[in-house]
Amino acid sequence: MAFARLYQSRLNLGQTLQTLALLLSCAVLCKVGAAAKLAVEGPPGVVVVQAGATATLGCSFPCGTVGVQSTVVEWDMVERGDKILMMDGVPWPMIPRAAWIGDFSTCNASISLSDVRESDSGTYCCSVLLLNMYYEGEAYVTLRVLSPSSVTSKMDSPMASPSASERVGVIAAIMLIVAIAVLLASCVAVKKRRRSRMKRVEGDEEKQTNKQKEHLNPSIETE
Repeated sequence: MAFARLYQSRLNLGQTLQTLALLLSCAVLCKVGAAAKLAVEGPPGVVVVQAGATATLGCSFPCGTVGVQSTVVEWDMVERGDKILMMDGVPWPMIPRAAWIGDFSTCNASISLSDVRESDSGTYCCSVLLLNMYYEGEAYVTLRVLSPSSVTSKMDSPMASPSASERVGVIAAIMLIVAIAVLLASCVAVKKRRRSRMKRVEGDEEKQTNKQKEHLNPSIETE
């Protein structure tokens, strides 16, 4: 309970500081006119994560801007209009699952969102404000959270059953293979029968030759 009160007081303080920053921005605008455009960049493409994981929402801005005394970063969820996190030297997360992972020394304004859910899917805006010179820019990051059911259904879904034409093609191929196998077996059997016949014929011829020799041998001895 004490932690909840502490977090709520810090949240209220963060909202107060945010209001002061906006008032300061308006004051600067009234003095210097339109803000100079700052080239803020987000990650290319869509950030896709599974539900329950931690999503990294990347954001960066140019380094080496002369005359900058402080940097203010604000992250918002565009569709809902919710403020996610504000950073002005000290991170002020507006929701407990948001965390600052950036570094102003490397011009990194990234945040992370833990334990993401499907309702977190949408477009996020990273706004960067450089004071006192008042350079301002923003980048948009699209987050897509995959539900566990959609992931498991893709992994566990059975293979699509073959169509009727595919089944006919498979049956025809099997029949063709069987016919070829039967034909080859018939050819082998015919060759074996021919060889056995030739052996029998050769054996009969050899027997007849031996008999003829036996008949000739007695006549030669009598002479």
